[in-house]
Amino acid sequence: MERQAAPGWYGAGDGWVAYWDGTRWTGDRAPAPTPPPPAPARRRLPWPAWVALIVLFIFVGLPLIGAFLQGFGTGLSR
Repeated sequence: MERQAAPGWYGAGDGWVAYWDGTRWTGDRAPAPTPPPPAPARRRLPWPAWVALIVLFIFVGLPLIGAFLQGFGTGLSR
């Protein structure tokens, strides 16, 4: 016995889909569904922004971290 394809909508190759009921084509046709749009590309920071962030960290972040740690090291308390 020859195995038949499962019932369902199948692409007709011309931008349409046709319905197969498991034994024959029914003649029902519909426009093929459009594929979902591609996911938007992930935006990356340009290299000047990375340079600015690194410089900001060096001149602002590191001194703040140093001052914070130095406050703990001297045992200052109120």
